[in-house]
Amino acid sequence: MEKRVEFRNEKGEKLVGVLHVPEKEEGEGIILVHGYTGNKDEHGFFVNLARRLCERGFLVLRFDFSGHGESEGHFDGIEKEVKELRRAMKFVGKKRLILIGLSLGAVVSVLAWSKRVVKLILLNPGTYIPEVRRVKCPILIIQGGGDDPSNVQDSKKTYEASRGPKRYVEVPGAGHVVVDPLHQSQFIGEIINFITFK
Repeated sequence: MEKRVEFRNEKGEKLVGVLHVPEKEEGEGIILVHGYTGNKDEHGFFVNLARRLCERGFLVLRFDFSGHGESEGHFDGIEKEVKELRRAMKFVGKKRLILIGLSLGAVVSVLAWSKRVVKLILLNPGTYIPEVRRVKCPILIIQGGGDDPSNVQDSKKTYEASRGPKRYVEVPGAGHVVVDPLHQSQFIGEIINFITFK
């Protein structure tokens, strides 16, 4: 079941999301975190990913940060988005969470990390994230090989800086925004394998 949901940030601005509720809940709650100028759909990628995860028994939230998609307010820097992601984590209400962040959403996910987050997935982070050193859970980084070369290098640097169990995957030809259905399928396959591996 998919249902439109709303919650508010610290400023009282309405944030809009879609909650994917499985017939039988098994496992962690998952939050999909979009990038700058993106939204909860991410060219259909987040819709497809959420549905595939929900089929496997995961409760999944994909939402719009303020100033994006259907949400109120304006983009006001990364700190605001970190606070909004923490609000989303509280809204989902699960003790164990998995964060999946795309582009700037990957950076926000690292900065919002807490012990409740048992797996962290960074998709085309687009920049080096030194704060990844403090993360104490398994990390998967998936990087499009067709992205800007400096972004690819920064993803590798972030991978090298991370200290826990980790995996790095490069998808040949995939760009920074995951639009191509074949590339979406490859990303989704890697994500599902990582999440369901015990």
